[in-house]
Amino acid sequence: MKMLILILTGVALSFPVMAENPMNLGKALKTRSLFKVADSNQDGKVSYAEHEAFIAMQVEKGRDRFKNMDLNSDGYITKDEAKEARKKFREEMKDKRYENLDSDSDGSVSKEELGEARAGLKDKIKALMK
Repeated sequence: MKMLILILTGVALSFPVMAENPMNLGKALKTRSLFKVADSNQDGKVSYAEHEAFIAMQVEKGRDRFKNMDLNSDGYITKDEAKEARKKFREEMKDKRYENLDSDSDGSVSKEELGEARAGLKDKIKALMK
């Protein structure tokens, strides 16, 4: 049931956003979001030092991802380990999305909570598109 609610929520939240901005929204949001992260002093420019700090952060994230995927800590990732890590990650993300939607933590997502989440998502997307 949780999975069905998550899928329906994702679909419901996606349509109005795509209708307002038909370009490749995911790519645009990711690019702008990454720029904002790299521009650590938020001056609208990424300096060489900011770029290097951003790259170092990405390298560290990559190392952490590898460690999380190398389930038996042998220094290698097998297909089975990668599949298991992906499965675990998807489950964690589903749980996190559901918890974020269930703002009153009563174990269910109400119409009002869904509406609030949708409004919040629109605001975030508009902010990222600036």
